[in-house]
Amino acid sequence: MIQDLCLIKRTLWSARHFVEQLEDFPAEEYLFERCSPLFEILRIFNFLMILEETEFCTNCKFSVFLDRASEDLELIRSEWKRNMENLELVLIQIATRIFQPGGIGKPLFSKSRPRMCVVVSASHSHYFQIV
Repeated sequence: MIQDLCLIKRTLWSARHFVEQLEDFPAEEYLFERCSPLFEILRIFNFLMILEETEFCTNCKFSVFLDRASEDLELIRSEWKRNMENLELVLIQIATRIFQPGGIGKPLFSKSRPRMCVVVSASHSHYFQIV
């Protein structure tokens, strides 16, 4: 979906640039005459407003919607970030508890894509259910 919006955004920039170029053509030129119906349609279109809104809400370089795109999105991402920080703290506590009786060499956990895992030595893995 974000890729589609970014494609539309690039198309709108191109159309706006095209309109600006047509405005610079002398009225008697052949190309202007052929393009005048399209030019009239595009002239009434408010490119700047739409482009400013999409620029405000998206980052096409990284293909993401920005938090400021909506209040709900900002709240959801903020809550998600807090939850991930809380989860990280819990995993650090678990890793520390395992470390104390010798279950691992040092208290640590790893992030494997969306998953977070507490590192446990093979000799102590029978104490845990593997998920």
